[in-house]
Amino acid sequence: MLEKNWGPAAVFAVTVIPALLWSAMLPWSQRFSDFTNSLTSLAQLAGLTGMALFTVVLILGARMSFFEDYFGGLSRMYVIHHLLGGTALVLLLLHPVLSAVKLLPFSIRDAALSVWPAASLPIALGWLALGLMIILLVLTFYFRPGYQLWKFTHKFLGLAFFLAGLHILLMPSDISRNIWLRGYMLALVVSALVFFVYHSVLNKHRKYVYEVKGVLGINGSIFRVLMTARGERMPYYPGQFAWFSFVGTGALAEAHPFSMSSHPAEKILAVTVKNLGNFTSQLRQVRPGTLVRVQGPYGRFWPRNVDAKRQVWIAGGIGITPFISMAKQMRYGGEKAPVVDLFYATRNKDDAIALTDALAGTSGSLRVFNWFSDTYGRITVARIREILSEDLPGKSFFLCGPLPMMASLRRQLREVGVAAKDIYSEEFEL
Repeated sequence: MLEKNWGPAAVFAVTVIPALLWSAMLPWSQRFSDFTNSLTSLAQLAGLTGMALFTVVLILGARMSFFEDYFGGLSRMYVIHHLLGGTALVLLLLHPVLSAVKLLPFSIRDAALSVWPAASLPIALGWLALGLMIILLVLTFYFRPGYQLWKFTHKFLGLAFFLAGLHILLMPSDISRNIWLRGYMLALVVSALVFFVYHSVLNKHRKYVYEVKGVLGINGSIFRVLMTARGERMPYYPGQFAWFSFVGTGALAEAHPFSMSSHPAEKILAVTVKNLGNFTSQLRQVRPGTLVRVQGPYGRFWPRNVDAKRQVWIAGGIGITPFISMAKQMRYGGEKAPVVDLFYATRNKDDAIALTDALAGTSGSLRVFNWFSDTYGRITVARIREILSEDLPGKSFFLCGPLPMMASLRRQLREVGVAAKDIYSEEFEL
């Protein structure tokens, strides 16, 4: 696992630079000399930092794989992406509110006119951008739309950003009066729009072409899609995932993420899927010969850079899929292969995926403990420690499953002394 996770520090730097350039223009004693000036300054800071965060949201949302190393994987990068989106919205809301409140002691009419959309084109553009952003983020955070609707509506985030960029560049302000601040904000706006167009409009990410060879049923709700490359095979590491788009098959043509349950050395590329809705039910019926566009790989959920020889893998339900690929890797590890204890939590025996193919040839270095919640209750760190009869600090832990389960296990591991750097998780969820 790579240890270059300074992405959040870079986000902080990108966000704070406009505030530093702004603060260098006038002494703070003048900026905050009285009530009106203080609220004016706070409104300007909220607008600058909110817009800077908005640019970061668009850049991170472009799903560029080379950013992953600096955030600890795409899943964590997307967690930061969502948090920044909410923070940017709050700051951008504060900008017009504070701008109006500063005038309330003098005139309610003047306060209203200062933010009235018809007052000027820049103000109208700002409100259009803010309104569109509110709609999109409220839809994402509170209504949790289906993947297709979410993906469609998020294309309008670029329009909201474009309108916001016009607002800050046309509005008379410190940005228009300072060449360095104006240049920095212009560079941010242009960079974010380039990333957005590349990802959401042109979709220029590299894709590999595969062909469906068949669909293998595992049990009543779980199946495996088997594919072979039509040309160059996608290189990937065990534990990674990719976006799959099934050509000419209606809803299946929209890209969805799945972890690979095959091994990079195998000619067959396989994903293991649980029937959870309309998309996955259609996927089970996909015909052999269907072409598949595969974009990836993504994720940093693999043990290749982890020094610990003792590892504990904890999978919940369909979260077993990356571990299938990782288990296969142990065939090729030789003496370097770690000693792994895999806890596989499902509701009952019928829900468990057969792992025979993945476990063959691991030479006893992988022990599997099936955990049936209908019988034993929820899996806990205390029970894991009891089963292993060993201290847990010093081991590396890999978690993949439902988000509440992973959050609970992570908290429990920290409570018994496991260092945060020794806990890895795949938390990607749209």
